[in-house]
Amino acid sequence: MFYDRVNLHQSNITGCHISYNPGGGIVCRGGDVRNIHIGSCDIESNHAPDAPPTANVLIDCSGDKAGIGEIAITGCTLQHNHNSPGSANIRILGASSPTVREGNVTISGNILSDVHQNVHLQDCRGVTITGNAFESGFDVDLLTENCVGVVVGLNSFDRNPRYVNGEQNARRGNPEDARSDGR
Repeated sequence: MFYDRVNLHQSNITGCHISYNPGGGIVCRGGDVRNIHIGSCDIESNHAPDAPPTANVLIDCSGDKAGIGEIAITGCTLQHNHNSPGSANIRILGASSPTVREGNVTISGNILSDVHQNVHLQDCRGVTITGNAFESGFDVDLLTENCVGVVVGLNSFDRNPRYVNGEQNARRGNPEDARSDGR
């Protein structure tokens, strides 16, 4: 799903399996988009080791004159591929101008795993993150840069031993903790 600098109000993406797109899964780049609702989807491995870093859900309004906001990502499984440098499950780049941070985002009830950054927010405002299961963020589970009004509620940050194998070395959001023993 690719929104390339469109002017759009109300987009619902539900019940989809979106996978194996090296440029990203759901990508909204530039334009003026309001009300993107992503729900009950399986979004996985929309990265490639030899391609530029992207995300399973990428909202990018950096450097654009318009903006993107009013986004809900709810009840999805977002996962894979930690073999792709810079991979993320959800990445929102919100600075449409030096003074504006895009926002009004809800990320709730999702399963997020097996990438370098589970959620990466840059230059965003008004983001609520609650009720998610974070697992296997190989660099970090949640990264916020130059954001305001970010609320992080009850979430699970875990490394379930069931999913540990010899090559996985997720840090669980802590750069000092590179164990793969599930403790």
